[in-house]
Parts: sequence; C-alpha cells; structure tokens
Amino acid sequence: MSTEEDKYPVESDRRRFVKGVVGAAAIAGIGSTGAAAVNTATPPTGTGGGVIDFMGIERTGGPAPRGMPIIPVEIDDDGTISGRWPEVQEVEVEGQTEFIAEEELGGLTYSSQWYQYCGKQTSPALLPQAQQNNEFLSSPQSQYEWQGELGEDEALNLDHFDDYEEWGNEIGDDGVGKPAAATWRSDGLDGGDVLEVIVIRSTAIEEAAEEDEFLEAATEEGVFAFLNVCTHFCCIPGFKVSETADNIGAGDSVFCQCHQSVYDPFSIFEQSFISFPQPDDVEEPEGGGDDEEDGDGEEEEGGEDEEGGEEEGGGDEDGGGDEEEEGGEEGDDEVGEEGGGEGADEGDEEDAAQGGDDGAEGAEGAAGGGGEDDNGGESGL
Repeated sequence: MSTEEDKYPVESDRRRFVKGVVGAAAIAGIGSTGAAAVNTATPPTGTGGGVIDFMGIERTGGPAPRGMPIIPVEIDDDGTISGRWPEVQEVEVEGQTEFIAEEELGGLTYSSQWYQYCGKQTSPALLPQAQQNNEFLSSPQSQYEWQGELGEDEALNLDHFDDYEEWGNEIGDDGVGKPAAATWRSDGLDGGDVLEVIVIRSTAIEEAAEEDEFLEAATEEGVFAFLNVCTHFCCIPGFKVSETADNIGAGDSVFCQCHQSVYDPFSIFEQSFISFPQPDDVEEPEGGGDDEEDGDGEEEEGGEDEEGGEEEGGGDEDGGGDEEEEGGEEGDDEVGEEGGGEGADEGDEEDAAQGGDDGAEGAEGAAGGGGEDDNGGESGL
C-alpha cells in the first residue's frame, strides 16, 4: 500500500486518530504560549476551549505530557461518595446564551473544562447543564478483587474503604491507599462517552489536606479522585493492577501499560493544558441520574428514560477518536523508544490499536516530545 489513504481507509477509526495526532503535534510544538495565540486567532468550533489551569496528579515518567485532572469529592451523611460538579451558570457569548460549569474552589477556578481532552469533550457527561448522577458508581471493568463484592453500578461508600490503612494486593506496598475503579456522570452512556475514574482513600492525602487549601476543599476523609485517562494516547491506566509496574518500581504509582507513562497519585499540583471546545451538537442525555427523583411511581416515564439512555449512549465515540489529541498532542518520538510493541493491556480496542502501532505514530511526525511544557512550569503546592 503506497499511500496513507490506502493504509488507513476513510472508514477506519485508526486513520482518523492518526490525523488527530499529527494535527495536535503541531500545536504541541509551539508550546502553551504559542498555542494560546493560535486559540485566539482561530475561532473555536464549540463552547469553551483554550489554555486551562487545573489541579492534577503528577506525571513522573514516560511520554505523557502532564498529569491527569483531579475530581473534587463530596461525602454525604450516609457515606456516599460523589464527584463535585462545578456551579452551572448562564453567560452571554457573542449575543448567545451558553452554559458553563465553573466555580472558585480552594483558591482556584474549578471548571468542567479540566476534563475536555482525549475526545471526552464530546461526551454528554461534560455538558454543564446535564442532570447526571454525580455519585461515583462501582465500575464493572474494575480489576480490584474487593469490588467483586459490590453490586453493578453500586455507589461507592466511605464504609467500603474502612481498611484503607492496611489494604494491599501484593502490588507495591500495603497501606499506601485503597483504590476503586468507578464511573462518573455516565448514566445512559457507553463507550468513549463514559468518564472512567479512580477513587483512592489514603493517609497521605489526609495529611496533605491539612496544609493545602485546595486539597482541604477538594478531598474528604483522605478520599480523592481523578479522571483515569492517560494524557499521552488516551489509554486507561491503572493503580496497583500491573505486575509490570511493580517490577519497574512503580507498584505504588499509576501506570499506563500501553506506553509506560507513570504518575504519582499522591503528588497533586497546578498544571495547564489546551482544553478542546465542546462541540455545539452534543445533546443532553436522556435518563440522566438526577431525573430518577422525578420518577416516583411513574413507571412509564421511568421506562422511557431507560430507553433514552440506551439510545444516547456512546453516540459520539468517534469524535473522541478523532480528537484524541492530548494523547496525540504530545505524540512524541519517545513513544517509539518506550512503548512500542507492548500493546494496550487495558482491553480497549482503540487503545490496543494505538499500542500496536505507536512506532508508526512516532514516524508520523508527532513532534510533541517537549510536551511537558504544558505543565506551565508551575511549582507543586
């Protein structure tokens, strides 16, 4: 096959992804300051977007350009653990009314745009006005044996983490923290529209929150959470699930099997990146979690909501593949050196394709090798 057209046909998700990588690499090469100028000069195709400051866990190794964003948590009186959604506001933009989700929290501006990367900007879960369930629900994809005791989509509760000071699973050290895999604001959604989350309770965060204004506001009882989407090629990393991570001394770190990016979940500081705008055609999902409150005794209405949820689910996953930018944004040559033939062990078909072909990504001019600059040189809190 002599051309890229032949290698990646139009109908191929892989071809769309590679195009996204190459385009994002061009942005990555000019750094955050230059990118800000590009965003100013180029009209966005949707709501929001541009250079965003966020609080995230620290990237400590591998090709990922930056850490993954924190999700502030709230714990109800009954112990139910939820992700905090920013306050929804109506604003006038060029004569049109738009919704934004943004508020001041712990001395920083907390925004839904923290999560608009790797195609997640196309997920209905991130629509500011979407009435979705903010509880962290146990993920059916969890690799933690203890979560097998929970019901499918059961809300995580503080009681589930009672043994966090001793918990271990023979990967890394015991007592570092007890994790859970969860989904957030994803009722009625599937595929790339689902927001995958890691929730951890740890004494390290309890102690850090005593001296840090943001962590004091964004964590409770040592519980914190982050969006579990690698900022390199948008794979799904894991915390204490990989023997490979243990073998390379990263057993207590978040480790991405695909290309060996490593993150320290207990080091949280301010960073920055180029958030993608949310397309104007993203529709609010039917059957959202908060709508259940209105379904008291109205069986017919409840049934309609369930159908709506199935209808909307994952409709725009291709959008995520197309703009898997941030992963692709820094699709640096380190990929060829570090991750090559490992493949995506996370079971995601798109990620597997990325892992198997990442040498090709390096060759396609993904020149974001210096992507670490997106961290903006911010010092840790």
